[in-house]
Amino acid sequence: MRVTESGRHIRHGLVYLLILMLGVAGTSCNSEKRLAKRQARQALEMAKASLREVISDEGTMTLTDKEDVLEDIRSKSFNRDEEFNTLWEEAETLVKTERAAYDELKRAEEEARKAAEREAASGSTKDIDAAMADIARKGLTGQANEDIAQLLK
Repeated sequence: MRVTESGRHIRHGLVYLLILMLGVAGTSCNSEKRLAKRQARQALEMAKASLREVISDEGTMTLTDKEDVLEDIRSKSFNRDEEFNTLWEEAETLVKTERAAYDELKRAEEEARKAAEREAASGSTKDIDAAMADIARKGLTGQANEDIAQLLK
C-alpha cells in the first residue's frame, strides 16, 4: 500500500497535534500546582491573622468567638510553619486561661447564689420562730390573730 503525500501530512499533523496537547497538559498541571501552593500560603496567612486577632483582642471578641476561631483553624489542614506554631500555642493558652477564669467565676456565682438562698431560708425560719414566740407571749387572741396575719403577708 502506497502512502500518498497528503497521508504523510496528515500523520505528521496528528503527531504534532499530539505533542502540542501533551505540552499544554503538562503546563496546565504546573499552573494548577502553583495555584494550589498560592492558595495554601494564603490560607496559612489568614489563619495567622486570625490567631493574631485572638491574641491581641481587647474585649471585642467573646470567649465563644475565640474558641470558634481556634476550632475553625484546627479543622483545616495546611503546612504549618514555626511562626504559626508559636501563634497557635499562644492563642490556645490564652483561650484556655480565659475559659478557666470564666468557669471559676460562674462556679463562684453559683455558690454565692446557693449560699444566699440558704441564708434567706434559714433567716426567714428564724424570723418566723421569733415572731411566733412574741405572739404566744402576748396572750390576747385578737391581737395574736392580727400579728399572725401581718407575719404571713
